[in-house]
Amino acid sequence: MKISLAIEEYLAQFQLSGVKNTETSYKTRYAEFKGFILDNYGDIEVEELTAQIINAYQLFLKNKGQGANTINQKVINVKSFLNWLVNVDILEHRPFNFKQIIKIKVPKRVKVHYLTEEEYTKMISEVTYSDEYFTLRNRAILILIISTGLRREELLTLKFSNIKNNSLEFMGKGSKERVVPLSEFAQQILNEYIAVRNQKYGTESPYVFISRNGDMIAKDAYQYMIKKALKVIGRESERPHVLRKTFAYNYIRQGGNLFELKEILGHSDIKTTEIYVGISDEQKREGVNRINFNFGVDILRKK
Repeated sequence: MKISLAIEEYLAQFQLSGVKNTETSYKTRYAEFKGFILDNYGDIEVEELTAQIINAYQLFLKNKGQGANTINQKVINVKSFLNWLVNVDILEHRPFNFKQIIKIKVPKRVKVHYLTEEEYTKMISEVTYSDEYFTLRNRAILILIISTGLRREELLTLKFSNIKNNSLEFMGKGSKERVVPLSEFAQQILNEYIAVRNQKYGTESPYVFISRNGDMIAKDAYQYMIKKALKVIGRESERPHVLRKTFAYNYIRQGGNLFELKEILGHSDIKTTEIYVGISDEQKREGVNRINFNFGVDILRKK
């Protein structure tokens, strides 16, 4: 039996069911598959269907911009059609082993962790030490990361020479310069901290944030400090990286765009930035509604 006739007979069963929506839905699903077969292979016999043809169909759908879940569902529809052919004795057996069909992997949705404004405000305000310098230093560290999205290494190795024109400048891979702007508030906090730091320890060390001994802060000490701060708000299970993600989330939430954020965070691939932020459907809608194209009220009726 020709593929076009077989699909028509398969769809006829849904006409008999009397459910209009089901009939229309299945016609739409199989029209695309039928069109692909006829355009690329002609009206072949159903026995001539192969796994290679189905895999080519998947590539066709992918090139149209369809997602993995959609493609996998359409392959399930094709399998149902082939099973029906066997069940009604049009075919003696399936024309190929279904295991030969390549399954499109569905990208895992990464749950983005970030702190709310209430959480990070409480966390910062409750960082206190008997030595006022360490209270100010640790609060400045937390504020700087949440305000800029700095990586741990960038924070620990931050030197006075990196602070230029109200920004932080870093040299990345391939000698590519990266500029991280400082908000007015971040500048203020940093300046207050530096004044106390220089008064207490002098200006001999090139590092902005230093330990009790005047050395660069050790990674372990940094990890402990961040974990202790997170514990205050009951988020001790989070990795310190949550502070960087908090910056990214709020940057987008408050009107920034992914391309700018990619540069600030130092990502080489914007897909990393997309996963990093985890933009919700609600945020996408809000973003669309913020755009005003100003077509004019009467443009549809204008003659």
